[in-house]
Amino acid sequence: MIGASSEGKGDVANFILSNKSVVRTTKKTTPILEDKFDKIVETGSGANKVRTTDDSSATNNDGLVEGSSDSGVEVVTNAIQGNSYKFASSYRGRVVHKFVEDYNIFYNGTIMVFLYPTDAVNDYAGLVHKGVSKIVCNNGIFADEVYTFQFWPSGKSDHVFKMFLIEGNENTSCTKTNKDCLCGGSSSWKYVEATSATTVAANKWQHVAITWEQKPSGALDMKFYINGSLDSSTAVSNFTPRRNQADLVVGGQSDDDSGNVNTFYNGNMDNNNE
Repeated sequence: MIGASSEGKGDVANFILSNKSVVRTTKKTTPILEDKFDKIVETGSGANKVRTTDDSSATNNDGLVEGSSDSGVEVVTNAIQGNSYKFASSYRGRVVHKFVEDYNIFYNGTIMVFLYPTDAVNDYAGLVHKGVSKIVCNNGIFADEVYTFQFWPSGKSDHVFKMFLIEGNENTSCTKTNKDCLCGGSSSWKYVEATSATTVAANKWQHVAITWEQKPSGALDMKFYINGSLDSSTAVSNFTPRRNQADLVVGGQSDDDSGNVNTFYNGNMDNNNE
């Protein structure tokens, strides 16, 4: 779920993306993306086959299932309730939701999801990533990246959850493949980040939520909740959010076609809000 929440409590929802404030005068308290992870709709056949997901939020922006095989994203019965989606990084499975303005989550937002990660837990597996550029600038930020909810190696042979919010204007006048142009000025780009205290538990269901809220002073509070309990809190003195027209990716970060699957998720996602 991407949308509004009650401080990320585990009984609110699962995969929900919400945006409490697209601009300071426009409030939203309902989800802007809510996938039930219950089915995949297939149309056409062969090279013309298209697989889509069901966004049950008011946005109604169904996702396009991508991957080198249908095994990249499958519907399975290992679930919190009903079915879930199983993502396989070896097939570069992910779901892409085409851009809508509400996905530019600015000053207040929440992302929540039930996860069942399977071995191997990839170092930088993206769970929710706004951006589809294949260009990585020298500062490590994808050229069109706005925010990323992902795994991160802890340095102790396990992984934690990370949330990055990107600052800095991208150059939208470039061609999609011109790195020098796209990354021009990237040395001034900044990001804020939050890290969970709890490590990722492989082969086990867990509810994870990240919330952020900016105060009138410009200070930003970022909080992780694991299984309904506050896990960690990060305070940022100031933040100016990036905004663009990039698509939203579930189950991976941007696909750089390098053959490295470290940015793709292995495991299940589910939503108990069925």
